[in-house]
Amino acid sequence: MVNQIAAGEVVIQPCSVLKELIENSIDAGATKIDVLFYGSGADQLEVHDNGMGMSSEDLHLCIEPHATSKITSVDDLYQVMSCGFRGEALASIAEVSAFEITSKVRTSKNASEISNKSGQIKVIDAARGTGTSVVIKNLFHNVPVRRRFLKTDRAETGNNLDILRKLALSRPWVGISVKHDDKICFECEEDQTLAERTKSLEVFEKKSQFLEVEYEKDKIKVSGICVAPPQHHGNAKKIQLYINRRPIKDKALTQALVRAYSSYIPERRFPGAIIFLEMPAIDVDVNIHPTKSEVRFHRSEEVFKVLYAAVRSVLVDSAQVDDACDTTPLVYKKTGMIRTVPMNRSYGGVHEKGEQQPFLEKSFLEPEKAYNANNSNGFSGSHQNFPNESQSNQTITESQFKETETVKSFSVDTMPKCFQLLNRFIVVEADDHFEILDQHAVHERVLFNHLLHDETGKEFKTQHLLVPTSLPFPTELHDVSNDVKNDFESMGFELNWQEENASLLILGIPDFLSASKATIILEEILNELTDGVLPQKDELKKHILHSTACRAAIKAGDALSTEELNNIVSATLSMDDTQGCCPHGRNSSWRISIEEANLMFNR
Repeated sequence: MVNQIAAGEVVIQPCSVLKELIENSIDAGATKIDVLFYGSGADQLEVHDNGMGMSSEDLHLCIEPHATSKITSVDDLYQVMSCGFRGEALASIAEVSAFEITSKVRTSKNASEISNKSGQIKVIDAARGTGTSVVIKNLFHNVPVRRRFLKTDRAETGNNLDILRKLALSRPWVGISVKHDDKICFECEEDQTLAERTKSLEVFEKKSQFLEVEYEKDKIKVSGICVAPPQHHGNAKKIQLYINRRPIKDKALTQALVRAYSSYIPERRFPGAIIFLEMPAIDVDVNIHPTKSEVRFHRSEEVFKVLYAAVRSVLVDSAQVDDACDTTPLVYKKTGMIRTVPMNRSYGGVHEKGEQQPFLEKSFLEPEKAYNANNSNGFSGSHQNFPNESQSNQTITESQFKETETVKSFSVDTMPKCFQLLNRFIVVEADDHFEILDQHAVHERVLFNHLLHDETGKEFKTQHLLVPTSLPFPTELHDVSNDVKNDFESMGFELNWQEENASLLILGIPDFLSASKATIILEEILNELTDGVLPQKDELKKHILHSTACRAAIKAGDALSTEELNNIVSATLSMDDTQGCCPHGRNSSWRISIEEANLMFNR
């Protein structure tokens, strides 16, 4: 009874057995593993490998509880590099099944077989090459409650294949074949690259483009592949993380990866990636979960930052060299460029019905911060400001923007043909294609890029609030409050942490934000911090600018004048870093070539 209870912590379902057996094969140095299972795997499953094998003496010991050759002292527990180390797997499996293990070491003439076929443990001579074969039948035959709660054969088969794919990905150099009911599910050759293994396992869609990740900092190495935007998914199932080649689940690391994709894919969507993190074994504790699917880091914050930096740098580099969104920007043979933020709604909040609203709440601003509508770049002095209600209907045309030697505008002759569609989209005609633009998304990108470029190398200015605002301050953030405070203040906030009543007093905000918007942004970031996500300074800046651009951009349903339409198109065509998406990652354009259009009509 005690052994059966203990086995229940390790052997939960057939995929648990497969995981333990495959990991034993990997630890034995196998380069080829064959897997076969029937139905859900509870009736029969087999794993055969060409590893180093076990002697007859070791076969007797392998089914004893906590008998292991993978650690020799207590100190080894603090630097585990093998897949298994507790000596629980085979003992637990043998306790709840009818098993048969055949193994041979290279120096032995014969193989040995241990089984409990007749209800008793027996060891006999057998025939096979170097390696080990394990056959498990009637799983949970003596634990009917556990067997009764197994899912359907189809569901359990899916679980089996899922864990087998994860293990196959962890070591592309190990060949593995999997059969279900004598039908091949997948077969991977030895010595594959990660990209080849990913293709063999059909982890991602065939059209997916991969970005290779190679990064190292502070003894933490990050490698693997990421799926290039704009492809994304509704859940995190396509994100697979490995620590020292061990598949794990970690919400914080998944969040780091998702945040690295911010502005490349839409919010609340997930990228595809296979990421390997390697670090000294002493810096990670793999002994906190019975199935070793969760780990604890000695430097969790550093791991988060390194993973974020690794993936983000790859995305940024790929966007600069070869558009990671796989969208070809509009290219016209006619010359003329413009890099401005035109249109009469450039900094005014626009509601869905097109009603113009002031973006800033003037009552919270000092008098000298008033918006200067005559300023050519929309800013007053060294401060960024936005129109108040009385000024929001003023037209800010292209001519009001300051031109430089590198900024030229399109003339009537060079301006491409364009028109608005359903008050939501803009259709632009080129020589050999046309492009459909999402008017809100492209305007948001124009505004964001302008704000970002204008603030490069500058410190944010602070506007002091006449009436300070208070927010609840999560007690979980007490230890990092000073670091967070410094980051916020570098962005133009002036804050006062009031620990006695667990609140945050907002005394000042960046000079281009309204008090209400600044409060919303602070609340969002504090909520993320309570989930263990500490933002980088640059990320914090972009978070603010994202929200600013989104609120100020025109919305779906807004009718555009001819001047506004031309200004949006001009500004969009002038950008070389649109990335084919808005700052939140949503696609902003759809390019259709003449050839594609002809195919639609069977021409």
